[in-house]
Amino acid sequence: MRMTLGLRLLLITLAGILPMLAIIVFNEHSVRQSRYLEIHQLAAADAQQAALEIERLITGAENVLKTVSAAPLIERLDAVRCADYLSNIKGQIPELFLIVVYDANGKTICRSDRSQVVTDISDLTYFKTAVASPGKLSVGTYTQSRTAEHPVLPLALGIPAKETKPAIVVAAALDLDWLAGILKHREIASNGSLTIADADGVIIAREPFPDRFVGTAIPENFMHLVRATSSGTLEVVSQDGTRRIIGYVPASVSPDGIYLSVGISVDDAFAEIDRGSLRAATIAISASAIALLLAHWFSRKLVQGPVLKIQQSVSARRKGQGTMRTGMDSRQGELEALGQEFDQFMDELDRANADRLHAEERRQLMTHELSHRLKNVIATIQSVAVQTFRGQTAPDVLTTFTQRLGSIATAHHLLLRDTESASSIRATVEASIATFANLDNQRIRLEGPEIRIKPASVQSLAMALHELATNAVKYGALSNDLGSIRISWNVSDDIFRLEWREVGGPLVTPPDHTGFGTKMIERVLSMELKADVSLRYEPTGVVCVILAPVSTTVDGTSEDSQT
Repeated sequence: MRMTLGLRLLLITLAGILPMLAIIVFNEHSVRQSRYLEIHQLAAADAQQAALEIERLITGAENVLKTVSAAPLIERLDAVRCADYLSNIKGQIPELFLIVVYDANGKTICRSDRSQVVTDISDLTYFKTAVASPGKLSVGTYTQSRTAEHPVLPLALGIPAKETKPAIVVAAALDLDWLAGILKHREIASNGSLTIADADGVIIAREPFPDRFVGTAIPENFMHLVRATSSGTLEVVSQDGTRRIIGYVPASVSPDGIYLSVGISVDDAFAEIDRGSLRAATIAISASAIALLLAHWFSRKLVQGPVLKIQQSVSARRKGQGTMRTGMDSRQGELEALGQEFDQFMDELDRANADRLHAEERRQLMTHELSHRLKNVIATIQSVAVQTFRGQTAPDVLTTFTQRLGSIATAHHLLLRDTESASSIRATVEASIATFANLDNQRIRLEGPEIRIKPASVQSLAMALHELATNAVKYGALSNDLGSIRISWNVSDDIFRLEWREVGGPLVTPPDHTGFGTKMIERVLSMELKADVSLRYEPTGVVCVILAPVSTTVDGTSEDSQT
């Protein structure tokens, strides 16, 4: 991925924003956790409060039954006057649907509705409990009244026999429709719930949706709450599909065997927090976006602009537009100081280039002058040698001397001609054997990559090649019409290798002694290039292999040196 300067600045800005976002997220998490704890506590408190209200309601009904049982009319078992009395009491207590007095066998003695219907409830559990535990209120379960088909919660109080007075049971039916009306007008949180169930888990009151749930059993997956041994709270999805945190009081904990739960809607409880979180998220995202946009704008204006100006100046310089400058002032900032330094550097570079060009012109002039003087010196030496040794030595000796002197002149010419610090190996070889190649240009073949060699190597190689060519003309492959020479070179494993191989000449036999030329080749190359020289006199022709370290021969700045 290409990391532009603008992207780097945006990442730096983002790195500065992230801690702020992390703090906001942490605060939101803390607020929500605190709210969860608060809702659980509130649900538990509401459930305890509602349980106390139901307990007071049932306790009030118990007191009514005790009052009724103590009335003289009840003790005398006067059915007519008893019914009038019960009707009068019932009229003052709207929460009771019916008050009935039964004998010990469960037969009706009198009723608050003055009905003459005689019912037998001896088979009902709550009646049996009341008879078995006189003086203690017995609370039944959800029941449809046998006479009026009205949903009620039966309550019964057993009265033991006294002397000539038989035992009786005073019973009342708590009106569940009345209880539903009370719940409907009770203040319940939005989307909250209040559920009251008997000891068997049958719902006797429910808000909201009482018509859907009253008279139905609590689902089995919630029955463990009814049977629990202690009050508590739990987050659930209620039967109406609403996610709530409920506080519950199990039937075993309630003195009357009544289960009660109060639910608080999670969504409603967190509505304000959610709105606050949305506002905070919106502000954080907006602030982050604005910060990133400002960072992008400022980076383009204050950072990328100056850097781009410097980059354009460098690019223009590469294209030859030497007068291009940034025009920046260091008083404007650090980047502008860098631009001013660049301008100053370009000015210094231009002056240095001008000085270098001037020096190069002087060097070339001096090189030409040196080359001219060198040629004159060599020509003078040749003339002196010819005049001195004419008639005093063999012509071939003088010719050899002249050719060797010419080889030196050629090598120096290569050095002086090349404007770089290194020379081409091919040019060096061609110049060294130019005199001999003119005999037959097809008989000497050159093979090898373009390699530039150091100046110190040029003269040594030129003299060695000249000696090899001289011997080839006198005794080897160039001494007849069939021979040929192959000169090849390469670089491998940091070793420069040059091979001289003759074929097709006269049969070669090793010489009896090592001549001056051979000694010159071996000693000069060994000293100057630290080379190993292998000179073999094979029957098919002379083979000379020169192995020298790249560090002493090849110019390291040449791309071709790696071929």
